[in-house]
Amino acid sequence: MAYEEKQPQELLKSRGEMGMHGEELRKWADKKLEDERQAKREEREAHTSRIKEEREKIKEQAALAEKQIELERLRTVSSTPQVTSLALLGI
Repeated sequence: MAYEEKQPQELLKSRGEMGMHGEELRKWADKKLEDERQAKREEREAHTSRIKEEREKIKEQAALAEKQIELERLRTVSSTPQVTSLALLGI
């Protein structure tokens, strides 16, 4: 039915019109509200978890990029004629 689309007051009214007693209605509304809160809580936790995973991936990529930059720097330094000549001379 369309209960999910209605506001709590409308839910109470529509359920009340169907002959539900006050205590049953209150329990039903409390359960419905708690279910909605739990769903939102789980959604937030999942979102937070995804963000943490993305941050870890970014950190790993940054570390890899730093290593690649260092390797490139070492290649550049070792390919200069002076360093090559010194290496051949054993210095």
